Amino acid sequence: MFPTINLGSLSIPAPELILLLGFWLSSILAERNAKRFKVDPNLVEKVLWICLLAGLLGARLSYIARSSTAFRGNLLSIFSLNPNLLDPVGGLLISAAVGFIYISHQRISFWAFLDSLTPFFALLTTALSLSNFASGSGFGSSTSLPWGIYLWGDFRHPVQIYYLAGGLVTLYIILAIKQYNVYQAGYTFILFISLTSGFRLFFYGFQESGIVVADGIRLAQLAYWMILSISLVLLSKLFLPTRMEESDEPQG
Repeated sequence: MFPTINLGSLSIPAPELILLLGFWLSSILAERNAKRFKVDPNLVEKVLWICLLAGLLGARLSYIARSSTAFRGNLLSIFSLNPNLLDPVGGLLISAAVGFIYISHQRISFWAFLDSLTPFFALLTTALSLSNFASGSGFGSSTSLPWGIYLWGDFRHPVQIYYLAGGLVTLYIILAIKQYNVYQAGYTFILFISLTSGFRLFFYGFQESGIVVADGIRLAQLAYWMILSISLVLLSKLFLPTRMEESDEPQG
């Protein structure tokens, strides 16, 4: 693993740097593909940065609400740049809520806007996998396979690389779709959800940590299976290609 990048006397935390670069590159990719979904690239950029700021602020406020005792006697630490003082789940929920409220006030289809953000989500998930690989978090279970990596006292599945590979394949599929107008709004986003939940459902079996529900089935796998099932139903029932629907109409 490579938790830090040393540039002379300067040490940069690699996981955080990867996430920042990932966000920047993902936002650029989303802006460049926004017009394919008939969405203003400037709106995409504005929403992404609003959500980022709201997420960071929300993550800190959520952490303060959950662990207020950590700031007793040192209130200035509330403004600390320490990423350990952030609540990722709380920040994500607040960011999503702010983004939804902002988009709902725009004259644009919510599903079409989610489609325009899909390249952003697809690339950012690969950056997250690479960030986890750099930090060593989300490590895999023990293995004797030749590509195992030595981590935390044992040779383990490089499950972060598995996720990275799955994310890159998903990104390629999303960008390879050229005829966006053939599908209803929301198809690209739901396709991304189904592909992501599918490969994560499979690869999570090689991950070390996880709450086991029954017979070796983990809670995260059960959640991925439910998301995959729902997304596949949506793809087959709600987001059929418009050309297919038109071809089924009786000819006059």
